[in-house]
Amino acid sequence: MTSQQFEKMVTEALHKGTHKAAEEMQEKNWKCILKKIEETEKERKAAKGLFRNRIVGISAAAAVLVLALGSFTQPGQAALDKIRKYFAPEKIVEFEVEGDKENIHSRLQQGEIGYVIYYDEERYKIVEDGKVDRLVMKESVEGLPEVYMEISQDTDNSPEDLAEKLEAELRGEFSRVDEAIEVTDPLKAIYIHAIDGGTRGDDPIVNYYLIDNTQGGTFIIKQKYFLEAAEGHGSRFYQMLKEFTIIPAE
Repeated sequence: MTSQQFEKMVTEALHKGTHKAAEEMQEKNWKCILKKIEETEKERKAAKGLFRNRIVGISAAAAVLVLALGSFTQPGQAALDKIRKYFAPEKIVEFEVEGDKENIHSRLQQGEIGYVIYYDEERYKIVEDGKVDRLVMKESVEGLPEVYMEISQDTDNSPEDLAEKLEAELRGEFSRVDEAIEVTDPLKAIYIHAIDGGTRGDDPIVNYYLIDNTQGGTFIIKQKYFLEAAEGHGSRFYQMLKEFTIIPAE
């Protein structure tokens, strides 16, 4: 995407000044804007010798933007505010856990494999290895069963193909494996749920969400926790997945 195309996209979305435009920017165009910010940051670091010229250019662009925003309607300003909200490295996300609503201070995680998600940074941290990103508890408790949510990507297999394979694997390890189903909440995916036992508090639970990566492959989200933690960690993982968004490759 060229700078001219980027600027035209933002201008058109803001000038529409409607709720629909804001939603479209939220769901589709903001991914491209994030990409542009990354590119601009790389250019800035690579052009320290041209610092003075870049400041002049940025100042001129900012002045034009301020003048343009001055003529926007209130809905147009609302659209801009929504864009700014999505750029935030941190934001407050409302969670519903154990029947109670909480405002959770959440941090943006931008995975190298092509996604973003906001996560509860008070309770969890992200461990990355370049292929799998794993969300784990900040403070481990001795004797407590495993609790994590991990995100990876299979670029060669569709969600349908993986569902059949994973379902078969789970049946060899868990006493109850529900048939894979399509869901739209907390996100659009193929969902598989498995539990071993189901009567003891420490009985393990595994959930898979298989998401079409729009390029012939699949984002694989695996959650693992235990029965007693279903309304705690399980609910928090569920809420965090509502903030999951794929960033398509350009």
